[in-house]
Amino acid sequence: MFEISQPFQWEKCLSALPTQQAGQYVYLITQQEQAYVFKFLGQNAGQIIRQSFSHELNAYRPFQTEQFCADFQIYKISDVENINFPIPILNDVLVMPYYQTLNIDLSRKFSIDKKIQIFQDICLSVQHLHDLGYIHGDLKLRHITFSNPVKLLDLAQTSKIHEVTRQAEISATPAYMAPELFLGENISMQSDIYALGIIFYEILMGEKPFMGKNYQDWATQHCQAEIPLLAIEYSLYQNILDGMLAKLRKNRFSEIKTLINALNLIKKT
Repeated sequence: MFEISQPFQWEKCLSALPTQQAGQYVYLITQQEQAYVFKFLGQNAGQIIRQSFSHELNAYRPFQTEQFCADFQIYKISDVENINFPIPILNDVLVMPYYQTLNIDLSRKFSIDKKIQIFQDICLSVQHLHDLGYIHGDLKLRHITFSNPVKLLDLAQTSKIHEVTRQAEISATPAYMAPELFLGENISMQSDIYALGIIFYEILMGEKPFMGKNYQDWATQHCQAEIPLLAIEYSLYQNILDGMLAKLRKNRFSEIKTLINALNLIKKT
């Protein structure tokens, strides 16, 4: 792991310009040929960004010993006062290894069996999170590591299952948002399962099931567009996809364990 007392090199800022302007920064650094990520706030960060980052730090802490959680360290500002940051920082710093994450181009290289195994591994990690009483709230390919075991990244939207979080208070990714979230309903295990359905389609087909240019486009697609058909070689999995991407929350898989069991039944045929 990263050693705060040892020298390291700043490589580049990974944050998009709007994120930087909002006061949140993610930097790639290297130490002894190992790559790490620094995540921190600048002094220009507004109240909403401050609350979100504080929530993320607090979300990581309970999961430090869980397999699905990325390795991480949290340093107080007093711990890093001798480090020359690119900008003046506001408070704590989150440090973790730079993980390779899943993406559509990577998934195109896998066999059917490999794709299904990767997806099952993802499901097991999310099920573990749910079993502990939490919802991820922002599942997508780049928040999932290409590793064994699979690790879930970016816990900024994580909530306890029984804590109601309205869409107005969250910042999930529109390409992965369940229909009810666009209507202002609370996140749930079923909204995580819907996001898994998008991921499942991406892994199998190498593209997104729905496309949008803006928030309204995504809302229309998720709420009204038909669930796309899988290619013939994946047709055995159509019912499973339908059970994840159902427009109504009540028509989706009730829990990930049921989804995993359905995948296992197909593997046995």
